[in-house]
Amino acid sequence: MGGQVSGTLTNSSSQWSTGQFFNAYRFEASPGQAVSIEMRSEQFNTYLWLLNHEGRVITVNDDRRGQTTNGFTSEIIFFPPISGTYFIGASSSDPMEMGEYELILKTTHQPTQEAEGLFETVFGSLEASDFQFSTGQYLDVYTLEGEIGESVTIGLSSSGFDSYLRILDSAGNVLREDDDSGVENDDALIENFVLPESGHYSVWVSSVFAGGTGDYVLSLNEPLRSSRSGLDIRTEESLKLVLSNKGMGEDFADQGGILVRGKGQPFANANRCKGSTDAYTAKVKICIGDREESLSGTVSLSGPSGIVISPGSMSFTVSPNSCVTKSPFSITSASASAGVKSITATVTGLGSDSEDLNVVDVELKKGGTVVNEDDIVYITDTPAMPQLKAKIKPDALSGNADWMLNIEFKRPNRNDDDTLSKTVSAASEWNISQDFGNHFYGGKATLTAKYNGAECKRIFHIRGTNPSENAATTEIGNSPWYAKAIARHESGTQQNRTYLQFNEVGSLGTNYLTNIKHTPNRSSDQKGWGIYQLTKIPPNGRSPSRDEVWGWKANISTGKAVMNSNVNEAPSYFAAIQRKYPAQYEAPPATYTPPGTNTQLTYLEAAALQMFNGSSVVELLPNGQGGNSNYRSCWKFYPNNPSGQKWEFVANQNDYVKKIIEEHENP
Repeated sequence: MGGQVSGTLTNSSSQWSTGQFFNAYRFEASPGQAVSIEMRSEQFNTYLWLLNHEGRVITVNDDRRGQTTNGFTSEIIFFPPISGTYFIGASSSDPMEMGEYELILKTTHQPTQEAEGLFETVFGSLEASDFQFSTGQYLDVYTLEGEIGESVTIGLSSSGFDSYLRILDSAGNVLREDDDSGVENDDALIENFVLPESGHYSVWVSSVFAGGTGDYVLSLNEPLRSSRSGLDIRTEESLKLVLSNKGMGEDFADQGGILVRGKGQPFANANRCKGSTDAYTAKVKICIGDREESLSGTVSLSGPSGIVISPGSMSFTVSPNSCVTKSPFSITSASASAGVKSITATVTGLGSDSEDLNVVDVELKKGGTVVNEDDIVYITDTPAMPQLKAKIKPDALSGNADWMLNIEFKRPNRNDDDTLSKTVSAASEWNISQDFGNHFYGGKATLTAKYNGAECKRIFHIRGTNPSENAATTEIGNSPWYAKAIARHESGTQQNRTYLQFNEVGSLGTNYLTNIKHTPNRSSDQKGWGIYQLTKIPPNGRSPSRDEVWGWKANISTGKAVMNSNVNEAPSYFAAIQRKYPAQYEAPPATYTPPGTNTQLTYLEAAALQMFNGSSVVELLPNGQGGNSNYRSCWKFYPNNPSGQKWEFVANQNDYVKKIIEEHENP
């Protein structure tokens, strides 16, 4: 194979004895080449095998080194020791997993350099023509031979890039790796590594940053000489404070400030959200030179108001020509205001060192009013969504902010969960109201801003405002003539008013399940919504949309459309009855007056009106196209009854026609 191929693990793929399916691929490779094999999938946890021409396993990989995603990428970097055929096994981590994947094979010219012995200093350079990882770092490779039990110390220093060292066995397994254990914080150092067996080892020289290039000095079992000054860096006395995200081990910041990263990943600015309880882990590295005695003392950390550091100090002892690291110091900024906060480490006699962390905050406003945590904002009676704008604080930040607004409203028979997202300059506002467009949303809203490693959230709540009764009646109009009566009857009366899209009763609060005031007006059977209590909307019986639940004009528009649809549908029942009983058919009564009322309806008006609430008569009748269809009405036909007695009005279980006419006569 070569390049990129797409594949699928299925139950017809080959299968390992442990239950995982796999597909095999063959390629040719020779010494002097660097081979990169990458497998990606969004459907299962990938697993790569590399085998020689005899089918013996050379190496395997589950998750790519430094990977911080969900583990669905595997990667093998391989330097062939001999020319020949090699095999790739594209598989899964767990048994019986199946799905689609991409397999990428890259082969480039990359001669390895053999160290002359276990005591050597090498001057080299990372260049754009070198082998490049899929994550963007360039690579030089050195080989050495060693005996079991031998101790190896390897140092790497560069003025052009942040150094990263790995030592691997002959199968390509990483045995030890390091980023910044050298005294210069950009230098890498693997100290006193004991070789586990005799044979061939590889030393990988690369950078932490993607695209890092420049000259370097590689030392094997010799004092590491700095590429910056030519001085033995172990004799430099220094104090260095570095910070990392909690849980990221030894992945600390570089010399230029508190820049947090994962292994092999680009730097991300050190930002924390206002109110966040997430901690930074700080370490302080203390180094002394050629003194006669060890140095003992206390290193203390301090910060401005709102910054909590625990513990505040630690005791240390460091021997001549060596370093000691004191950690962990836990730093939280939950009570700090937005802005740059300086953290300072101090050792009497050696001085101090500081790092900055940036506390950022989400500012959300409705018009000119700040929306705080758990505040409630309202859809207006126009209706219009609240005029919301969001911004990252403090002002004048560089770069971009990634925004996301999730709005959920999950009730019985509803599962609304909507997300809006946008990337804008961190110095600018996100005009959320523009992205609402003409749509309506309500419920629990979670606003998230991601900015240079910080993820800040603001939870607030959206509720609705009812229209005035005059606005509602104007919107409904006079066609059909009973439309207002249906609206009043369906929405009911609360607090001496009707035309209710939203509840006027109940408690007001953040839990829309129990605090129902200003949430959408829902029927007692938990199916109908809004002014017209919309349920199954013709022609396909769909549920009301989010706009019809939260927007009163959309609710009225759909309610009237349903009424008009019923008006158009009502005559079809009588035509179908006539097709079935052509000899017995006679016209239905011209009018119908519900008992106890004074309003006469035509037989079609009565049928259409009752259909809004559910028909009482449903029959399978000829459809005029050679088949039968269900037709609905409120009129029952008795073909064998005497003339004048063939039709009967059948009220539904709610006696709906009568109730609507009573509402019409007594508004």
